[in-house]
Amino acid sequence: MKCRYCSLFHTEAARMNGATDAEIEDAVHFAKSSAGWSTYLNGLQVDYDQFKEEMKKVSEYVRPHQAGEKELRCRDVGVDCDYVMQGKTEEEIFAKASEHAKTVHNMKEMPKEFIEKARAAIHSAA
Repeated sequence: MKCRYCSLFHTEAARMNGATDAEIEDAVHFAKSSAGWSTYLNGLQVDYDQFKEEMKKVSEYVRPHQAGEKELRCRDVGVDCDYVMQGKTEEEIFAKASEHAKTVHNMKEMPKEFIEKARAAIHSAA
């Protein structure tokens, strides 16, 4: 925050990672906005514990919907079940699907046709 050493360091690090001048300018605008919100929240003396609890709720809601998160619904493979598996990788989703199939649908292992349907049905979480 308004530190020329930090600004130089982060600008050069951004350039080393391929950031353009326009992207660096966008980052500076974001920093300006962040400083403004910090001043606003501190100036109004917003209750920190309440803010913390609200941020926790927002994070719990947003986290599964972040880019990179994927999901598979039991219904997507033709089973009358509302269970949704989420994960960052196909392997993570299949591990959850396998466990769900065993414990809820009494399958010793998922049939090959389910695996093929599931692979095709995995999509980004919305």
